Amino acid sequence: MVEKEFLDFGYTKDDYELIRKSYSIDKYADQTLLNKFKMISQFFLDLGYTKEEIIKMTKSSPSIYSRSIENLKQKLEDIVSLGYTKEEAIKLAKSLPVVYDLSIENLKQKIENRVSLGYTKEEVITMTKKLPSIYAYSIESIKQKLENMVSLGYTKEEVIRMTKKVPSIYGLSIESLEQKLEDMVSLGYTKEEAIKMTKNMPSIYSLSTESMKQKLKDMVSLGYTKEEVIKMTKILPSIYGLSIESMKQKLEDMVSLGYTKEEVIKMTKNVPSIYAYSIESIKQKLENMVSLGYTKEEVITMTKKLPSIYAYSIESLEQKISFYDSIDMHQLAVTSPGNLIQSVDISYARYQFYLSKGIIIDMSNYIKLFVSNKRFVKQYGLDKAELLKLYSYEQFVEGIKNDRNI
Repeated sequence: MVEKEFLDFGYTKDDYELIRKSYSIDKYADQTLLNKFKMISQFFLDLGYTKEEIIKMTKSSPSIYSRSIENLKQKLEDIVSLGYTKEEAIKLAKSLPVVYDLSIENLKQKIENRVSLGYTKEEVITMTKKLPSIYAYSIESIKQKLENMVSLGYTKEEVIRMTKKVPSIYGLSIESLEQKLEDMVSLGYTKEEAIKMTKNMPSIYSLSTESMKQKLKDMVSLGYTKEEVIKMTKILPSIYGLSIESMKQKLEDMVSLGYTKEEVIKMTKNVPSIYAYSIESIKQKLENMVSLGYTKEEVITMTKKLPSIYAYSIESLEQKISFYDSIDMHQLAVTSPGNLIQSVDISYARYQFYLSKGIIIDMSNYIKLFVSNKRFVKQYGLDKAELLKLYSYEQFVEGIKNDRNI
């Protein structure tokens, strides 16, 4: 009778035998176990668990069937009191049913232990939402993983930061971590580069080497050389997280804006982060630049020469172009967009310095504004700090605002 109820619910005969013979439950009379089974399974169904989830949980932790409904309810309330929502507590217990066997004191101690390593309580909670099994790791095993990763070339602080983003690293063996670094070296990176990339994108440890090799091949098929792909992914490791379909779509979208495919390939070699921008944000940047007084064709020309324009905030661009306008050099951004890299503070200070020397800067000699700091110091004996102190762009802007308010 009891076995039939379990089988009808979805357990296999082996599942039933496993639960029936587990500690504490093996002492129950059939009717007692049947009553427990009906009440507890219904309790979980009412919480929103599926039969499959209940079966998986109780196979992993059969002692659940030895609990009272009050005890199970209290455990969920205890988990909520730690900083989870009820829904998160339910999800946590689905993934790690052993929490029903842990006291609230035990869970609190586990959180405190992790806080002692360098996390905040909030970060521990967030990490366990992503990876509930963190509660199953002993503090000794976590400390050992930290030490192992430091031995690979990370600092403790870097490991803490990486595991906040990708707590699943704690579930990987030191051998698998070492192997991934070796595999990345075989792809064309140095160990130091592989370390740096995984600092920025820890989820690389979750990618198979085969998928990384395939991404290299796919990108070569788009028009890059393998060496160029290696260089791009060193700058932007998250490329490994993009599908080749999304990359192809980005190329098509950029072509639709007015670039050739070859031009987009060249631009993304220099600024791979273009692949991380949505086409909507790229269109918006184009519109913003047009609103500053350029034609769409001029903006296309500018961004071909300086694709990093797409990484600049419109506020920063507006500041620089407004300054160019104020000195009657609006077209400077089209003629030499690379100079947009220089801060408006330096450009303004140098312009005022030249004026003080009786030197008029215009489109025929604008290069004077953008010479290297080393050359400027050698020629005029004035370093950057001194120059900015003499001619403050911020004070200049404040003066304009004050004049407008008068």
